[in-house]
Order: sequence, then C-alpha cells, then structure tokens
Amino acid sequence: MTAWQKYRAEDNGSRSKADEKFLAGYSAGVILPDITEIIGKVSLRTLYGWQKALNDGANSGDWQNLLPGWSYGEGEPGLTPDEKAVFQRQLLHSGKINIGTATNITKYYLNDKGVSSPSAPIKFRRWAEWFKKNNYDIWVLFREGEKALKDKVERYIIRDVSVLEVGDVFIADGHTLNFQVIHPFTGKPCRATLVGYLDWKSYDLVGYEIMCDENTQCIASAMRNAIIRFGRTPKVSYQDNGKAFRARFFNGSKDFNESGLTGLFQRLSVKPVYAQPYNAQSKLIEKFFGDFTESFEKLTPSYIGNSIANKPAHLLRNEKFHKAMHKGYVPTIDEAVQMIESWLKYHRAKPCPHVRGKTIGEVFNAGRGMGVNLADLDDLMMDSVIRQIGRQGIRFLNADYYNEELYGLTKQALIRYSLSDLSYGKVYRPDGTYLGIAQRYDLTHPMAGRPRRRQGHGRAEIPTCPTAQP
Repeated sequence: MTAWQKYRAEDNGSRSKADEKFLAGYSAGVILPDITEIIGKVSLRTLYGWQKALNDGANSGDWQNLLPGWSYGEGEPGLTPDEKAVFQRQLLHSGKINIGTATNITKYYLNDKGVSSPSAPIKFRRWAEWFKKNNYDIWVLFREGEKALKDKVERYIIRDVSVLEVGDVFIADGHTLNFQVIHPFTGKPCRATLVGYLDWKSYDLVGYEIMCDENTQCIASAMRNAIIRFGRTPKVSYQDNGKAFRARFFNGSKDFNESGLTGLFQRLSVKPVYAQPYNAQSKLIEKFFGDFTESFEKLTPSYIGNSIANKPAHLLRNEKFHKAMHKGYVPTIDEAVQMIESWLKYHRAKPCPHVRGKTIGEVFNAGRGMGVNLADLDDLMMDSVIRQIGRQGIRFLNADYYNEELYGLTKQALIRYSLSDLSYGKVYRPDGTYLGIAQRYDLTHPMAGRPRRRQGHGRAEIPTCPTAQP
C-alpha cells in the first residue's frame, strides 16, 4: 500500500493513469517482484478496499486491520444451541444430506417454531466442516454405516508379504463373469461364475473352476485344479465365509463347516481359514478380478457388462450400427477356458508386485512342487451325477464317455467331472467301486473303420458255452 501511494505521489499525471501504470508494472513483476510472487495479481478495486480497511478503526495504518474478521482456527464455530441440535440431526442422517440442504432445513424448522436462528449459512458450513474433522468416526458411522467405518476410520494392519513363500497362502473368491457362456445342460446363454485360488506371494491364479449353478463343491474343485497345477498342497486356504459371499454363490450353504468343505481340506493337510464378514483380507483377489475384467472380459465377443451403465453399445436401444457389427457369438465353457488360459499367459508375463525384477510366472514356477497323486484328490472333484451305462458308454453333456471297464454293463454308474476340463470323467459303481477314467469321444469321421472287439475285452474273458461240442 505504501509503494502504491508513493508511486501516485511521484507521478505527474492523473491518479487514474498512475494507477494503471502501477498495476501494469506490478503485474509484470517490474514493481515489487517479490510481493507479486507471493500475493499474485490484484485489481484496483482490491487496492481501494485495502486502503479503506487500513485507515479505518482506532489503529489507523496498522497492517492487522487487513486481517479478516473470521479465522480457520481449531475452535468450534459459534452456532446457537438450538441451531446446533437441529443441524447435527440433519448432518448425521443416513440419507447423507448435503450441508446446504441441512442448513436450509434447520433454518426453516427453527423459524417455523419461532426460534431465533441468527447464524449465516457460511457459519453452518464451517461448523459442519469442524464437526467432521473432530468427529470423523461419528460422521462416517451415521452417514455411511459400519462397513465404511471399518474401511475408512478403524486402524488396520499392514501385511508383510515378503515373509511368505509361494504356496503358503491361497486366497479364494468368486467372480460372476461379465460375459455369457453356453450352459452345458440347457444349451442357453448364461452368466457363469468363476471361483479361483490366487497365490498371495506370486499373484498368480493357480487354479479355478467355472460353475453355472450354485454349488459349494465348486470351491473344492477349484482347489483341486490349483493343487494339480501347483504340484503340492498349500499350507493355508483362505476363503470368505461371510454371508454376502455365501449368498452370492452358494445359496444352499449356511456354513462351510456344515457343507463338509473343512473336512476335505483337513484331510489334505491344508489349513482352511474363513474370513469374518466385512473383512478386507480378500481385496487382493478382488483387484485381480478387476484387472481380469478390464483386460480380458471386455474383449470377449459375448461381453454384457457388469451393470446397466457399463453395457456395450450393441445392447443399447437403437444402436443399429453396433448391432450389425456384433456377431452374437457365445462361447461354450470349453472355449471360455481356452480364452482364459490364453489371457493367463499374458497375466503371468507381467511383473510380480511382491518380488522385484521377476514376472508373476517366474515367481510361481520357482515354488512349484514335484506333483501329486491325482487319486488322492478325487474327493475334490467338482460334482458327480448318476447316468445309465449304454453300449457307447455314458452319455453326458451331449458327448459319450467310454472306458473298457464299462463294456457289457447296463447298470447305472456315478461319474465325477469338472466343468473346467470335460475331456474325461472318473466313473464309479453305485457302491463306490472305482471303474477308471472315461475319456470323452466326439463325433467320428464318416470313413473311420469299425472298432474290432478283442478277446478278453472288457471286464472278463468271454466264457465258452458248456454244451458246445469239439
């Protein structure tokens, strides 16, 4: 202010011209460059306002006259008790009423009751900001709920992944696929569910299972596939036992202990760990499924999105151009598995988030075992169905499954299968006797020769008729 007044006094022209010259030099950094860098550009109106404030009051010329009458101190802004009581009820409403609306409701309510409300709206806003900073736990709990309180306010532990080795912990979670596949039983398009096990150390999807109907056994089948690929059993199997997870994927299971899942894992010396509801330990695999959606599912031909807002263009109304381009192809589960395996090659080539300088695949392969006995994992196969044995073997999912042990049998048999690998199934008698692996046979070339029956083919030698003459 002193420099401005001095410049006006030294200039021989009019004050308005002097003001314009002073502001031009100030804005260009020629006059008072250090102050320009701190305060920035100002207008002539601002200068007049500062001059008036500086000269007003008993301490004329004191720079403290330029300070505003309010401050951002730590003290509570002064609302009246009635204003505070009504305003706080609005702010802590579960409908998450914004501050402006809560202010209007408070002032209307008090005026309607004949109670004085002298505070300006800006003071209400400052009080709301003060209350939020000093009572953030109450703010979040009342406005957003207990889960938000745990996620945003409560203290959490930081896990040291470096102490883990590959195979120490497998994390399981389910993901409803955002693209359609052909249902193997109905032949109609459907959204299947992928249940996968992610190795915590390497960030690799060790094994997975795809199911079209809710089935708790799908978790066991996914574990089986993970153990086969890993070559040994993990130490800990972590899966969410919360109500939300079970309700989304396993409607018939009230508790995984009751379903027998715990016993299956314990027989394999795998320690099952179940998370508590609203526990965030499985966020790691949820991040994996987020990457899976972005870099794979959105590229599939039958992608339908995970919400109305994320629908692809060909599913929207009046999008004739995109509908004409879209072929409407829906893959089978076998084809979906092949596509997923191709994407996993890309995923495993990415850098490992927990081991610097190595890829996900390199870290996982370094910890793999020597292999497991598949017979020990039979109980973990996804599901079993009873089918009639015919001359072509067992007819299942529009294909024939045959094993020589089935020759000559016309009774029922139980076949265990996995939707992620339908090339074979394990066949048992109804009493549990193991009959062997039945391979899947598709259609044969029209010019293929007829298979010849060999002596001793099947279960036993062909008996000789006792009445036959030499």
